[in-house]
Amino acid sequence: MSKSVYVSKAAAGATVAVAALALLAVIGLVIFHHIRIQECPLPLSPTVMMSTTPAPTEYPPSLYMRLPGDLIPESYKIYLQTHLHTKLDNLDDQNYNFTGNCTVKFKCVNATNTIYIHSQQLNLNLIGVTDEHGKEMPVHHVNLTEDERDFVVIELVDTLIVDGLYYLSLEFQGECYDIGGLSVRRYTADIKDKRYLASTQLESTVARRVFPCFDEPAMKAVFDFTIIHRKGSTALSNMPQKAQMEIDIDGEKWSITEFYPTIKSSTYILSFVVFDFDSKETNHGRYTLKTWARPEVIAAGYADYAHSVTSDILHFFEEYCGINYPLSKLDQVALPEFGANAMENWGLITYAERTLTYNAAMSSLIEKELTASVIAHELAHQWFGNLVTMKWWNDLWLKEGFATYLSYLALDKVEPNMKDLIIVREVQRMLDSESRGESQPVAQKEEEVQSSVDIALMYSPIVYSKGAALLRMLSESLAQNVFQRGLQTYLKMYQYDSVGAQDLWVHLQRAVDNSSVHIPVAAVMETWTQQVGYPLITINTMSGEVSQKHFRLQPDSGHNLTWQVPIRVMKSGSEDIAFDLLSVEGPESKPLYRSDDSEWILANVNYTGYYRVNYDPENWGKLIQQLETDHQKIPVLSRAQLIDDAFYLARTKYVNITLALNTIKHLLKDTEFIPWDTATRNLKYLLLMLDRSEAYGPIQIKETQQENSLNKFSVEECLERVQNNINWVKENKQTVLQWFQTERTHGNSKA
Repeated sequence: MSKSVYVSKAAAGATVAVAALALLAVIGLVIFHHIRIQECPLPLSPTVMMSTTPAPTEYPPSLYMRLPGDLIPESYKIYLQTHLHTKLDNLDDQNYNFTGNCTVKFKCVNATNTIYIHSQQLNLNLIGVTDEHGKEMPVHHVNLTEDERDFVVIELVDTLIVDGLYYLSLEFQGECYDIGGLSVRRYTADIKDKRYLASTQLESTVARRVFPCFDEPAMKAVFDFTIIHRKGSTALSNMPQKAQMEIDIDGEKWSITEFYPTIKSSTYILSFVVFDFDSKETNHGRYTLKTWARPEVIAAGYADYAHSVTSDILHFFEEYCGINYPLSKLDQVALPEFGANAMENWGLITYAERTLTYNAAMSSLIEKELTASVIAHELAHQWFGNLVTMKWWNDLWLKEGFATYLSYLALDKVEPNMKDLIIVREVQRMLDSESRGESQPVAQKEEEVQSSVDIALMYSPIVYSKGAALLRMLSESLAQNVFQRGLQTYLKMYQYDSVGAQDLWVHLQRAVDNSSVHIPVAAVMETWTQQVGYPLITINTMSGEVSQKHFRLQPDSGHNLTWQVPIRVMKSGSEDIAFDLLSVEGPESKPLYRSDDSEWILANVNYTGYYRVNYDPENWGKLIQQLETDHQKIPVLSRAQLIDDAFYLARTKYVNITLALNTIKHLLKDTEFIPWDTATRNLKYLLLMLDRSEAYGPIQIKETQQENSLNKFSVEECLERVQNNINWVKENKQTVLQWFQTERTHGNSKA
């Protein structure tokens, strides 16, 4: 799922009103007599007494919100009828109800007489429970009204046998909501033509709003969908269409679309849409790619760019992961009024229309890049998340961190020179956020993530951006080829299965052990994924001492934490990069960090590590001198890192502001984007701190004059004006230092 927005999991609306029983009977008749029926026919009428008292639970209170795990689903047969009109003039005549039934085949792995299954805001009717031979299992009592855990509870008279297969069949009725589950979206084809579509958004715990199910990511199963929809509309689901027929219900024509069964999938990546869109199609042999949007969008060619880059990105992931895309089709749908940027449903990816469409004549290059990057993120999920899934939401980073990191590698293949944007968009963003104390571990403890609210709170920049930054650091520490080999064996071992972080570490360690690298992967990475924040690495090049300390903008608010820190080091006069693993707080002395009088040392080469670095004043001076005389001797990403680290160290009084300002003087000769972007962001902060001083007025006047005259001067003259502002700040450094001290003492209330 795209990182910009996540769907709230809070309960929405009142309980669904009961639909007309006569209509339900007609649907049941159509389902059971006009299409293939489920594997074991079941009685159609309830045979048990209802109870409002849930059956008791006997599993640990710490896992009270979780399914007991006694029963494991194997397959579902789902018939669902949407009553949506895709074209309707009067909104009041729209029907937001859906109805259907579901038969789930499950295996008993621990003897029990109680079935727990998820349901939320559905009206349910128990049809029955049978064993694999069709024998009915008597029911003692049933509570079909979900409790605070979204459980419905069915207590049987007899105990289910271990390794036995059973079938549970339920009828259900629900209503479409604006957020989560099955939603109806309204859009306009032209000024007077009002249209509607139905689409699902089931991540992370909302499949239970559409049909009763074992709604946990590790509870993978095969899903067999049949959608009943109004004639003239199109229905899509995760898998290709298997068959379609038309029937008559109360004098109205309906279409019944049956889809091939899915491969083993988690409930949150299931999807279907009902609409009257057009598509652009390309057959790639092993799979067919279709990009769907409103007819006028397809006709105008606004989906062409997304359609073209998708194939290239998908091919990149097939090669990188060593596993071909496993489905025979990929549908991409541009949805009007879709709250999230996108959702990675297997074989049916849904996007916000604004994200998937690109108008070359009017859209900016930033919008073009956004389209490609979101597509790359969702396609990465076809392997990381869909093919191999985290066992529980506390390890959400195993899909979102990977999708974020790998999307930059894929993007670089279709829009070159893009992969380094991860520095400004993810790494620096999170270094800033965590320095302010806005932090939590990337991976939470399983017992700390239980309710739907807990799960929703996991969807944070920590998981997406820091997760990506840590994976980049690990990849660069192991070497890209070693990292990739480990990922390929990991994906092949656990395809169609679910994993924990330890499974990833094992496969990466095997790749490391077969290489020249020597890193204890799990021991290193757990210090990063299970702790908040990041360290400041301090190097004294005179003594060779190196140490680490939790970095915070309020220095006294840090924790006594220690990381295992991979450090890449280079020295002036050599392009060789040495590697060190700092595993203690220190200081400890190492020859690697000692320099002679004329030599500078640069740590965290190419900004690969998720930390900041401070040096002794002499080494800072040598680095700044090198920037001014020949900045290209220092790698471009390291130039950005030196700027960012220096300004943040100045804010915490580790260095003075003059040193920080000196790190940007070379920009008059540097044309690279990332150092400039880094400097601009830090100078904006500096101006923000000065806006409460008497110095702010003259600075604003200078800025306004320069902005108004930019078109009158050459680039060199504009850069000279930037230098003039830098010089002014240096000349008035006492004022600057005063405001930095104010911020350090009282905090930055405005930033």
